[in-house]
Amino acid sequence: MKKSAFILIIVLACFTQITLAHHLKLFNEMPDLLLICVILVSLDFDLKSALLFSIFSGVLKDLFSSSGFGFNVLFFSFWSFAVVRLARKIVFDNDLIRVALVAIVSFLHNLLIAVALFAAGYAIPAGVALRILFIGTIFTAVVSFLFFKIKNKVWAVFS
Repeated sequence: MKKSAFILIIVLACFTQITLAHHLKLFNEMPDLLLICVILVSLDFDLKSALLFSIFSGVLKDLFSSSGFGFNVLFFSFWSFAVVRLARKIVFDNDLIRVALVAIVSFLHNLLIAVALFAAGYAIPAGVALRILFIGTIFTAVVSFLFFKIKNKVWAVFS
C-alpha cells in the first residue's frame, strides 16, 4: 500500500515541479522535488524498490527537463544506492538529520550535474553555477522539511 502511495507522491511532485514550482522561485532557483522523493524512498524502502522508484523519478525529470536524457536516471539511481547503504550504518530518525542529508545530496547532485554539463561542452558561468549550488541546495533542503511532514501524514493514512 505504501508503494502505491509513493508512486502518487512522485507523480504529484513531478507535476508540482513543472507547474507550480516555477512561481515559487528564489533567486531564479527552484527546489528539486524529485530529488527529495528519491531520498525519501531510499530511507523508507529496500534497495530494489528504492532503485525502481529512483529510476522512475529520473525518467520523469529527464522527460520534462532541458538537460540531456539519462543524467537524472543515472544520478538518482546512484543517490538512491548511496542513501540506502548509508542508512544501514546511520539512523535517520530525526527530520533535521534528514534535512541535512537532503542538503548534502542536493549539493553533490548539483555539483555533478554542473561537472557533467561542463564536460559535455556546455559553458556555465561561475556565478550561475554557484547560485545553483548554494541557493538551490538550501531551497531544496528547506522544502524537504515540508515533504517529511507530509509523508508522515500520508503514511499514517495508508498504515
